[in-house]
Amino acid sequence: MASKIATYSWGSSIDGQLGIGNCGGQTRQEVAKEVTTLSGQRVQSIGCGKHHTGIVMADGTLYMCGANNKGQLGQDRNQFRPVQVSALETVVIKQVACGDDHTLAVSDRGQVLGWGRNDRGQCGLATGDVENKPRPRILKHLASYQFVKVCCGSLHSMALTRDGRLFAWGDNTYGQLGIGSLVTNYTDRPTELTSLRGVPLVRVSCGGYHSFALTVSGSVFGWGKNDVGQLGLGNKENKSYPTLLRNMRSQMVKHIACGQEHTAMLTADGGVFMFGQGSEGQLGHGSNYNEVNPRKVIDLMGSDITQLTCGKHHTLVLEGSKGRLYAFGQGIHGQLGQNESRSCSNPLRVPGLWVPHGSIKEQSVSKGCVVKCIYAGGHHCFCTVTDAAENPELPLDFRECTPHQEPTCLTEDLIKELSTTVPNVSPPPEVRKTAEVVFSSAACLNASFLKANNGHYCCGKSNHGVDLDTARTAFQHLADKNMILEILAGIINASLVPSLPESPPDVEALRLYLLLMECPVLSRPQERWCRHTISQIGSALCGLKGAAAKILAHWWSKLQPRHLNRILTVHKDGIQAILQVGSFRQLCPEDQSFLDICMRVLDKLSKVSNKFFVISRGGGGVSQRFKYDLESHLNV
Repeated sequence: MASKIATYSWGSSIDGQLGIGNCGGQTRQEVAKEVTTLSGQRVQSIGCGKHHTGIVMADGTLYMCGANNKGQLGQDRNQFRPVQVSALETVVIKQVACGDDHTLAVSDRGQVLGWGRNDRGQCGLATGDVENKPRPRILKHLASYQFVKVCCGSLHSMALTRDGRLFAWGDNTYGQLGIGSLVTNYTDRPTELTSLRGVPLVRVSCGGYHSFALTVSGSVFGWGKNDVGQLGLGNKENKSYPTLLRNMRSQMVKHIACGQEHTAMLTADGGVFMFGQGSEGQLGHGSNYNEVNPRKVIDLMGSDITQLTCGKHHTLVLEGSKGRLYAFGQGIHGQLGQNESRSCSNPLRVPGLWVPHGSIKEQSVSKGCVVKCIYAGGHHCFCTVTDAAENPELPLDFRECTPHQEPTCLTEDLIKELSTTVPNVSPPPEVRKTAEVVFSSAACLNASFLKANNGHYCCGKSNHGVDLDTARTAFQHLADKNMILEILAGIINASLVPSLPESPPDVEALRLYLLLMECPVLSRPQERWCRHTISQIGSALCGLKGAAAKILAHWWSKLQPRHLNRILTVHKDGIQAILQVGSFRQLCPEDQSFLDICMRVLDKLSKVSNKFFVISRGGGGVSQRFKYDLESHLNV
């Protein structure tokens, strides 16, 4: 019988990576075995490397086991059972990731620490040396950012910030850093992937020498090595910059996992797509062929898969509602958990005491354990479980958001916190800090107030995915908060607008142009800070080029009249506020520029909105009647 809370492992144990002890020199564990050192202890998450394992406990302590030949355990020697990393006793760890021979961790303060093998700069310390680092060190070059997620490839690393920026470092032989192959073949200095700036990323994953990123609405970007089709692009060309998998946008991808040279994707309906190297059967397609395009695993159709993870040459999935674990791929190290060392190209049930959640309450079984989460790496696997008879925890669902491991977004709760600030008193530090993160980040705003029930998926020309009515209702809490609005305007003008590109990398990066129009920060045209904000956003909007400009125009053409009218009102009221101060010839250059930008926005609006509006008594659209009114004021 399992403990109330327990951790199981199986697969290669040659270096102690299973944490089950030396076992008399046994090099593999072919069936799931409890890690007794962790019995009764609540595990938060696990990171599996090639020959080592990191285990984060619920209290933030970090335990490690396995090989330590490059210092990857942060200890003095190999460990066959989990041992706490003493150098991190005073640090609260939230997440750990393991590469071939290096380790990364994220602290509760959002700091990234690295240690282990460093010959390709994979520890990211930006010191210029390539010596191994046997003790955890903070990546000082990233000290000004707060991180929520790290991941490791064989020799490279990536990290995602709270405000949606993605950094990469380490080996770049195949372009796996996403910064261009001509820049460098490796770097120990974390470098931002500016090509994805503004795109609302929620998942990142590293394979052996390839990388993936997933957006909040299911857009998939891959880059790096592609010799066996592990990027799923229909070819075998390496990519040194993030490249969109256009054929997956409509599949509603929720999670991505990478093996050494294969990739797995989990969709909203519980389907699994696999591609890349298939020589060990790790794609689950019943063959040993490589696949250059994402292909659905037929044997798992009809199963509601809720978790998936990849080892070096094997794949592990969980059907949470039925408590079933499946594994496929290489099995010579016992990593398929089949009580024998053989590979298989079709999904096999992993034997064990696994039962569905609630099965004992329903009296369908008398004992067993509920799998909470699965992990894989190298040639080994782990899973955490709870006793089915002891009010077990629900299994995690990788299709749902991961608390504290995704960038921050704007919510009604945050807006309410801002609105409850005492008049003429600055918001509490933590609230203001969160507001600064969100309103300075295009990625955060582009992930905010999205349509419910996956309505924001399949984002494109016909669907922007933003719930503008919900956003408008939430923003009403700030309608009379002049001081808060001025603070937000300052953040938008200083940090957000300068970061907006003329040609955003993906359609999801255009959403903020709709969202910000609903914000009352644009509703005080008599205030110079408001006019400056309208001008800045309008200038960025008018500067959009090519497909981005066309898509935004098409979105406008499909907006409800109340939302189109809001865009009109913002700019019309701004112009009228300026005209109240005197004649056009008396305006300062800044106000003249403001008028010009407002008119340019209205001109764009008129081309898609004439059929919706009558501006004043019986006549014309935006570019007609309102222009006549303006001309009488401007004396043009």
